Amino acid sequence: MKRTILVSIFVSLSFITVLAQQQPAVHPESGTWIDIAPGNAGFNVRMPGKPSEKVQAVEALPGVENHLLTLETKLAAYIVSYVQFPDDVTDPAAIKELLDRGREGGIASSGGKLKGEKEIKLNDYLGREWTMEPSL
Repeated sequence: MKRTILVSIFVSLSFITVLAQQQPAVHPESGTWIDIAPGNAGFNVRMPGKPSEKVQAVEALPGVENHLLTLETKLAAYIVSYVQFPDDVTDPAAIKELLDRGREGGIASSGGKLKGEKEIKLNDYLGREWTMEPSL
């Protein structure tokens, strides 16, 4: 049995500055949002389309993989990252460090700036939700 830790969720808010210059109000994504339920992950998330999924091995943790779901639209980029660990990863300090590393890695790889962050919990699983502003 594996535990899922929701490493990071963030929505790129670069569209706000562009749209604010073009029109007086920002309009949310239109159309039908769909439920995305990755196999054996134990959660679902709604997105305005079907994301692509990329799976990468986690360095220094044999057999552990990072799953990255991404979807880009004209208004925003939607990204969900999760990692499934063996049940023996339960130390809150270790989980916090993994979540911190996930956030820092996501920001560093995009060149963006952290705008906000909050701790989240899905059932008994710890996670983070954060927003960022990409570099222009």
